[in-house]
Amino acid sequence: MISLTKPIEEVTKEEEKKSLTEKIAKRLPGRIQSEEQGEAKLKEALSRKELAKKDIKDLQKEEQEIIDDLDKEQQAEEATLGLASNLKTQQLKEEMGLFEKEKPNY
Repeated sequence: MISLTKPIEEVTKEEEKKSLTEKIAKRLPGRIQSEEQGEAKLKEALSRKELAKKDIKDLQKEEQEIIDDLDKEQQAEEATLGLASNLKTQQLKEEMGLFEKEKPNY
């Protein structure tokens, strides 16, 4: 509405402000929705990141367990080979007559 008591410049500025306010008001719901969608996508991405971190930790734990099991198997195998080697050496010494049986101490 044009006021007869206000200068034309003030009226023009008020109309421009009103026009800008209306334009912003029309765009605002779309922007709010876009921001909400962006936030939802961000939360989803963060959630996936946390799940990925958990999966990595689980895989690292599983990998360490496998490494530990392999180490135990290797140690057992080495111990078995050592015992077998000692037994074979003892048998060879007995066959060659080099092995002295323990004599009882009376």
